Amino acid sequence: MVVALVKKDLKKLLDKNALVMAIMVLVFTLLSYFLEETQAASAWMDLGKVEGFLLVYLIIFIELAKTTLVEDKETRKIEFLLANGLTRRDLIKKYLVSLVLGTFLILAPSLFMSLVKIKMTFFLGVNLQVSSLLISGLVVLMILYTVNMNKINGLQIRLLVLMLGTLGLSFFLYQRTSMVELYLLSKLFILGALVVFLGRKTSKERIVVSYY
Repeated sequence: MVVALVKKDLKKLLDKNALVMAIMVLVFTLLSYFLEETQAASAWMDLGKVEGFLLVYLIIFIELAKTTLVEDKETRKIEFLLANGLTRRDLIKKYLVSLVLGTFLILAPSLFMSLVKIKMTFFLGVNLQVSSLLISGLVVLMILYTVNMNKINGLQIRLLVLMLGTLGLSFFLYQRTSMVELYLLSKLFILGALVVFLGRKTSKERIVVSYY
């Protein structure tokens, strides 16, 4: 059942708007490379590119979530799915899988270009993969937890501020200790703690409650 729902969501997500977003992101990626040709590569510059990609991932993910998750919550489709046997876990899995796949397919050309330019180390690989999954889980749970759907309009700004604040705090800890591992661990700990907290608070009863 979940696989069929994921396929249906992907067909809805990967439309002409998705193609436009993919082209725009690719154009900006190419422009950034032209501007960087005179700059020497460094490990921190590569890290900055990964963090920049994750911010773009967040923006695209939220835009896609509005097409499926937000719309389904507003039209009570989620309530219908839960009432007809879909479990809370499978509901979350359905949106996570479809939105993660949709977002990565849109960003695939830009990601490929980035990987060509970046010296992908184990540290950067873990940062990219784990952070993208935590960001995805955080967005899905925040939308499911939201009761006043009017607040969804400001979700993108709130999460961008949260991400920038998390990056700032992690970089501050790195400057104090000179441990790059602490940078990654502190960032993942903050995002992971938020996901766990929201996961426990987002009950089945909470999910089906919404107003405008």
